[in-house]
Amino acid sequence: MQVKIQSAARELKPMRDNPNGPLYTGLKIDGQWYNIEGDHRDLYNKVVDLTLEGKVARFTSPQHPPAPAQPPPRLPPPSAGHTPHFPNREAAVEAYQYYMSRVGEFTQDAAAIVRAANCLVMMESHGEINPVHRDPAEAPAGNGVPF
Repeated sequence: MQVKIQSAARELKPMRDNPNGPLYTGLKIDGQWYNIEGDHRDLYNKVVDLTLEGKVARFTSPQHPPAPAQPPPRLPPPSAGHTPHFPNREAAVEAYQYYMSRVGEFTQDAAAIVRAANCLVMMESHGEINPVHRDPAEAPAGNGVPF
């Protein structure tokens, strides 16, 4: 018969006569509590077709199990966090020194200069801005502006 689930128990519990048996969900239907085998807490406030036998409820028609869970997406390979990628150490140092000197013209706060230079070096390493500190012959083409 079609019944509306008024409430569902928060926890799954076994029946009193079989403490090691399967877990049941408590459902409140027409003011009475019934147990249904399995986790059916998502039935709250829904109308379902159940057969009520004593204190146990069963679905009138067999329920199809849900589709098997899909595997989670593959994680990208581990990286060193926010490490900029430059062809060599000298190129990275050159970029960092350039941005430190350029930002230093506008502020005297040492921490702000370091944070801004770090951000600019990261942006350059990801191709978001053009490497303006290099010779024009070796700088890649693009239309980004460093500031």
